Amino acid sequence: MRVEKVGYFVQVARCGSLRQAAARAGIAQSSLAQQLTGLEEELDLQLIERSRRGVTLTTAGEALLPYAIRLVDAQRDLVDAAVAYSTGAISGSVRIGTTPMATTLAVIPVISRLRREYPRLRIAISEGSSAHLEQLVLAGEIDFALVTTSLPVRPKGVTRRPLLSVPLGVYVRRDDPLALRRSITWDDLAPLPLVSMNEGTTLWAVLHARLVEPRSDAQVASLYHLMLMVDQGIGVGIGIRVTPPADAEIVWIPIDGESEGLKVQLSTRESSLLTRSARVVYDALAKHVQELQP
Repeated sequence: MRVEKVGYFVQVARCGSLRQAAARAGIAQSSLAQQLTGLEEELDLQLIERSRRGVTLTTAGEALLPYAIRLVDAQRDLVDAAVAYSTGAISGSVRIGTTPMATTLAVIPVISRLRREYPRLRIAISEGSSAHLEQLVLAGEIDFALVTTSLPVRPKGVTRRPLLSVPLGVYVRRDDPLALRRSITWDDLAPLPLVSMNEGTTLWAVLHARLVEPRSDAQVASLYHLMLMVDQGIGVGIGIRVTPPADAEIVWIPIDGESEGLKVQLSTRESSLLTRSARVVYDALAKHVQELQP
């Protein structure tokens, strides 16, 4: 089986159109169709269904697509690794996942530096909840993920490397009476309007585990937006301590008993090894996060 044929299948799946896929691949549509037919004959499976509105994947096509993507990526990584080995340069593609908190904490400073140091290294970043990212790791859609967790339970097939325990606290406006407190309790927070991260995130899970019916007036996708909402008086924000926006008049106060509320960890798939390029990014993120430990 030629990997090129598999690449055409992946391209069709992404485009949803034979014409668009052929244009992107730089070949005639009839040639692309022939390659797909040949692949289906080799696999003895129908992978796509054609209609006037385009193409859709069959059940078999949906099931085999993640494997096809990994095969195409592996070929590309093999070529990149060969070039890197012959030239001594780090190059290739690395796909990483990160939670919004980890993005602020480590990904932005580390990736910006790596791109300057290794201009031939391509780093694709996907942001989401820890649970979603670890599913992407299992599916082979990303190389690894920087996640934040509160419980030791992990999906089967995933390996986690603990890096840092992060205290949990609240953001309040400087003119809020709470700003004079050295710490705060969950009982103190129960009646207050709260700004939290979106449902499905680790912070959302922690909040709802600690308070039976929290008054969550706003849910956001990033710590940056959380801090802006607190600054505008929308509520008290639940989060880890990071540098606030320059103009924000807010302070961060620790929550009693939450000195190790969240754990920052790197998640990889048990059955796979990182490429040389992915290992460079993995090690750089691990080193940066570990250096944050007081």
